Amino acid sequence: MEIMERNGSLRKNIKLDIDIPYKLYKDKVFPLHKLVITKALEGLGIKVRDIVARKSANGYVHVHINLVEPITDLDAIILALCLGSDHKRFMVNYERLRDIGKSFDYFFNYGYAVKFTRADLEKMEKCDCEICKSVREYIKRKYGV
Repeated sequence: MEIMERNGSLRKNIKLDIDIPYKLYKDKVFPLHKLVITKALEGLGIKVRDIVARKSANGYVHVHINLVEPITDLDAIILALCLGSDHKRFMVNYERLRDIGKSFDYFFNYGYAVKFTRADLEKMEKCDCEICKSVREYIKRKYGV
C-alpha cells in the first residue's frame, strides 16, 4: 500500500526536534521561529493554537505546535521537516508510518519509550525495515522476549 493512501491517523500537533542548545534557542531563535512557523502554517490554511518550546533530555529543543484543527500523521511528519525538525527524525517517523501504518504521539524519541500494541508488534515481526529490526532487537535485549 502506498504511503499517500495510508497516511495515518489525525492529530492536532506537530513536534519538532531542534538540535540547538535550549538556552540559545529560547533566548535568540524562538521568537522569530515562532513567527515563521505561524505564518508558514497560516499560509497553508492551518491555524495554530499555540507553540511551546521545551528542553529535551539532551539539552536541546523540542517544539510542540498545537493546532486548532487536526491534520494527518503524514502531513505532520512532512511539515515538521519543512519547519526545521531534524532530518533523521523525519526519516524515522516516515519509515514508521510507512511500515507500521501509524505514527505515535508518545513515540517522539527514537529511544523506544513507547507502548506498542500487540497488533503493532505482530506487524513489526513481519516487517524487514531497519526500524522494525531495531525495535525487535531492543525488545529482545530489554525484556528477553
